[in-house]
Amino acid sequence: MNKKFSLIHTGGPYGDECSTYDGYIETPMTVEDFVEEVLNNHPNDWGTIYLAPRDVIEYSHGEIKSTPKNFLDYKDKEIESFFAHGGWSLMDYSLHFKL
Repeated sequence: MNKKFSLIHTGGPYGDECSTYDGYIETPMTVEDFVEEVLNNHPNDWGTIYLAPRDVIEYSHGEIKSTPKNFLDYKDKEIESFFAHGGWSLMDYSLHFKL
């Protein structure tokens, strides 16, 4: 498997058994690339991908459950960095974009 990103544990586990992680992008990727990576290579996970405070993608077990109405505005944006929070099968991601 060609890893496109990795997670570096930075804290926890906390009371909910979740931890925080800094994300490390192995190769340049867009939002669309990131979503595909999560869905295809983490098929048992579920959670939220935060694009902006009110623009989120909900996913579960290899499927997108919902996207924001303006998803096409984000699809091709290149990700500069991200962090994550989760554990067991829950994983939420917060993406930050290159300007």
